[in-house]
Amino acid sequence: MIAVALVKKGFWLDSYSYIQDPEVTSVMKRVKVHEDAEMSKIYPEKLPVEINVRTKNGKKSAYIELPKGHAKRPLTNDELIKKAIRLGLEQGTIEKVMNLEKIMVKEIVV
Repeated sequence: MIAVALVKKGFWLDSYSYIQDPEVTSVMKRVKVHEDAEMSKIYPEKLPVEINVRTKNGKKSAYIELPKGHAKRPLTNDELIKKAIRLGLEQGTIEKVMNLEKIMVKEIVV
């Protein structure tokens, strides 16, 4: 899935459908995955990931301990709304969820 994310510049629900894509399979052959014992020690408290990419133009690295959307690193309301829209939720449903504290039970129980 690393190769898919690199080629497609992101990862989403349809990402698995790209596994057989020739560009993705070409990148897959060049991806190496290694476990880091120090990172494994802090799992599951944190979910550390380090990625190092080498291109013709040089190297780039990134490290995170908690992915965006994790309970300890939640999405902002704007990010959450964008994700809900991308998932296909209707605006009315999104508004109800975002205002759940203010809604009376009789408004959501059918």
